[in-house]
Amino acid sequence: MKENIRHVLLRVETVTRDEEGKEEQISLQVPGISGIREGVPYIQYEESGQAGMEGVTTTITCPEELVILERTGSVSQRQEYRRGETTQSAYETPMGTLNIEVTTRELLVNLNEGRGQLKLAYDISVKGLFNHFNTISIELREDPDFYGNQGKAETNH
Repeated sequence: MKENIRHVLLRVETVTRDEEGKEEQISLQVPGISGIREGVPYIQYEESGQAGMEGVTTTITCPEELVILERTGSVSQRQEYRRGETTQSAYETPMGTLNIEVTTRELLVNLNEGRGQLKLAYDISVKGLFNHFNTISIELREDPDFYGNQGKAETNH
């Protein structure tokens, strides 16, 4: 089965609001890939040191009504997001494992051939440590440095 892969530029914006209303925003632009694997859209990119996650690969798959975020590398996590539902995951780090609980408030996925957006808004809790409200907004477009003016995707078997 052939898989269309498009090299993309991702603009990732994350806003975290703590229990006292203090906000922290991280905004970065990173190269990545986007495609459809077994009928399911996905995005993959390397996290940056700016986000404090150097050495981590993030893969986001988007089956219907669901977003799955997987991180591998110096940390490991698989978190599912379903609007209106609470899900749990284990966030494994070299220092130990954190048990995370997420309640998804908003989920928007609009990905099409190397372009589009993904938005998540959710409450996140790490028992005994914190309760925050987070938003993640990812916009993607084809990488003009990779494609030049041709705009052609590569095909893998």
